[in-house]
Amino acid sequence: MVCPTCNETFPPGSRFCPADASALIPASKGGGEDEKSHGMICPKCHRGYDSGAKFCPHDAQQLVPYPVWRNQRKGS
Repeated sequence: MVCPTCNETFPPGSRFCPADASALIPASKGGGEDEKSHGMICPKCHRGYDSGAKFCPHDAQQLVPYPVWRNQRKGS
């Protein structure tokens, strides 16, 4: 199973990503490590969304691409 937001892989039977709460998809449908395959993430609640989403429905925060969010967190 793979997270469509962060592209981390998890054992079969896993349902949600522990990092961003995205519903996991079978690895065969995942995009690999190509930056274009990453989704969007809410900077406030850290929930993940597909790449077409613009705002978090829980926090009304503008979503950022996962690679940008990851780099910002590494720099903190």
